[in-house]
Amino acid sequence: MMKALVYLFIFFAPFSFVKASILQDSSALADSTTLVKNQPDSITRKVVALLVDARELSLEKPLEAVKSYRSALITNKVKDEIWEADIRLEMGKLLAEVKNKEALPQLLKANALYKKKANLQGRANALTEISKLYESSGQFTLALNNYNELYKILNKLGESVLAGNVASHLTDVFIKKQKYVEAFHYADLAKSAYYKVCRKDSLGSIYYKIAHIKKKVNSPKLAEYYILNQALSYYRSSNDMDGRLKSFDFLGHLYQDQKRYSQAKWFYLQANNQSRLSNDTASIVTSLINLGLVKVLIGDLSLAKQDIDEAELIIKGDSSYAPLMKEAKVKHAALFKQLNTVASATKEKSKKNVKAKSPVKAAEKKASGSTKSTSNTILVDTEKKEKEAPIQKKTKGR
Repeated sequence: MMKALVYLFIFFAPFSFVKASILQDSSALADSTTLVKNQPDSITRKVVALLVDARELSLEKPLEAVKSYRSALITNKVKDEIWEADIRLEMGKLLAEVKNKEALPQLLKANALYKKKANLQGRANALTEISKLYESSGQFTLALNNYNELYKILNKLGESVLAGNVASHLTDVFIKKQKYVEAFHYADLAKSAYYKVCRKDSLGSIYYKIAHIKKKVNSPKLAEYYILNQALSYYRSSNDMDGRLKSFDFLGHLYQDQKRYSQAKWFYLQANNQSRLSNDTASIVTSLINLGLVKVLIGDLSLAKQDIDEAELIIKGDSSYAPLMKEAKVKHAALFKQLNTVASATKEKSKKNVKAKSPVKAAEKKASGSTKSTSNTILVDTEKKEKEAPIQKKTKGR
């Protein structure tokens, strides 16, 4: 019964890293069950109860869960290093959640125990947590060393996608730091890892990042190549709609920067079509703004106004998208000024046309003319009667 309880606890205690879970291998599980040997059942029962309590408390009361884990470590008299490493790993993760300074020592101890027993899966879990902790605390050099070690271990385990994810994360970090040589190095590592398992969506994503790097180092031709011939191809084959939309937008900006406005317009149109297919309202607004601005550059001001007006209409219906227009107006103030000048001229001309052709004014004018004509007729008739009256009178007198 005791052995069954211990197995139950261990099998349902997953250890996660890089968006995936890796359970301990069968030999490690077998080793962990040694805690039921060479000690009274009462102690084993108490240890299992503490572990169950810890699991139940971990979500809502992490510090209480840590206390239960500590008690389990102290109560258990059997020296099982893998079992102890598992417990310390869980403690470290919980302490990291509440930003407790004891998190790192627990994780480092877990990693050391896993390393001693040559347990690669355990090390991968521990190194993931250690790397994230160092990175979040601003100790990037230490984080990088651990990420590099993690990448190697994941490759040894045959976890190519997870290894690629680690390298892809480091690519993002170095792009943000504007260290493009390092960013390209890790992008290349990620690409190699994803190729091993032909992970198409991930390959599309990493080629997009490579194109971004090439754009930043003033290699627009290479940036164009990586999007058109690599990223879009993988996004299309993996049916990644967001990736395709992102690529169309990227190419639009790339061509606009090179003053190749016709090509930019075409890709902004593709982005607009893709965003409508995906029902992505934010992207619809963004693509309309981009279309409008590139049309201003081309000189199609009336068409540009239609795109901007449509974007404004969407924003009017949902003000949460207003920052997109506000940002564009700040960034491209000169282009919006051109558009506003044309809009004002069109509005003024429209007012004049309305004033000249207003049916109310015309009716009033016609009515006024008719009244005047009637008045004149009455006046003429009156004068005529007055002139004829004496004649009639004289005739009668005759």
